[in-house]
Amino acid sequence: MHTYTSKINKSDLITIVAHKAGVEKNIAEKIIETFLATIINELAHGHAIGLSGFGTFENRLYKKKKMKSNLNGKISILDERYIPKFNPSKNVKEKMNLKNQ
Repeated sequence: MHTYTSKINKSDLITIVAHKAGVEKNIAEKIIETFLATIINELAHGHAIGLSGFGTFENRLYKKKKMKSNLNGKISILDERYIPKFNPSKNVKEKMNLKNQ
């Protein structure tokens, strides 16, 4: 099997999914691409996505604010914007803490 760094990229994920599901890499790639595109599309339309046992993807509204640049001292304004947020489930949090012990 493939050796991974601490950060798994999309290509690594495709390889892992293909291996574990016993399917060709091109099929795993299509599934992952479709999954990610669906998450992005639903978030863009204002929907939260809850995956039981995994977590919830949702949009968070950040209000307009002023920021001062540390580089040049100029003040700029960040417009109101939505940023996607992931909240892991209790199950995921527990597994992460078991891994770190």
